This record gives sequence, structure tokens and C-alpha cells, in this order.
Amino acid sequence: PSRTLPAQSEGQRRYAPTGVRDGPECCSASARNAVRLRRNTHSEIRLHGNGLTRLLHDAATFGTLILVTLSSRKWYVGYVAEAVNLEPKESCFRLLPVISGYRDKDDLRLNRQVYYRPVYEAIRAKNGSIESFIVTLGLKDVQDAREFDEGIYEDHFSKPQSDTI
Repeated sequence: PSRTLPAQSEGQRRYAPTGVRDGPECCSASARNAVRLRRNTHSEIRLHGNGLTRLLHDAATFGTLILVTLSSRKWYVGYVAEAVNLEPKESCFRLLPVISGYRDKDDLRLNRQVYYRPVYEAIRAKNGSIESFIVTLGLKDVQDAREFDEGIYEDHFSKPQSDTI
């Protein structure tokens, strides 16, 4: 089933990679052809890709945040800046992080270390580029990946939990 482009939040419009923010209606003919090619690739990914490949392509196409946990217990929440294709030699993808941290070794809880949005805002206020923050991650290192809702995380999971009843 195909997905329609959901309404994007202000954060998604501001921090998502450029191709995600700008729809085909504002593009040149060559850019619209690239969008068509990407849609064909997206169809192939939906038919022949594995779960991780489909998640990465959906996130890149629709501008959604994902949470990725690596084998090192490091985790990132971010926007997919570059997804993999179906080529067997493809082994990496690129992510613009919004939050990062590590999972506790005992209970695997998320421990947030860096929240990037204020840094990005400061850089953009000076007309700087945040592209140097994009990280390249190996597919073989991904232990867990899923869509991420920042609002739900902030409302329910970002604050320390009390052990008292």
C-alpha cells in the first residue's frame, strides 16, 4: 500500500534534509524526473527490500524521524539523509541526528547525551550548514530501528522514572 505524505511538523520542515522539505511542485523538470525515479526506486524497495531498507526509505521519503540502536549500544534519533538502495554492495546509510545517547548495559534504557536542535538553530541563525553533523552508519551495526515520535518521547519517556510507588 502506498503512503501519502503526512503533514510535517515545524521541526520536520526545519531539520529534514532538503529533498524531504521541498515537494516536486517547486522543482525544475530535472528535479521532478529525479522524484519520479525515486518513486520507482521506492516501489522496488517496497517489493524487494528487507524491513530495515523499507524503514530507511520510508523515513527518507516521508521525512519521519527514526530511532536506531547500534551494536555498541549507542543510539540516534534523526532524519535519514541518505538511504540504501537494493544494490548488494550498499552497506551504509546517513542520518542527521536530532538526539543521541547510549543504552544502559543492565536494563537497556535510553540515556540521552546530546540534543542537537539548539545547536542546529544557533548554526542556522548564522547562516551556517548543519551537514557536518550527518553521521554514516553501517547496516551491519544496526540492532534495532523504528519510527520515532519525539512528542511522545518527550511527554512520557525523557524524564527519569521514579522507583517509588
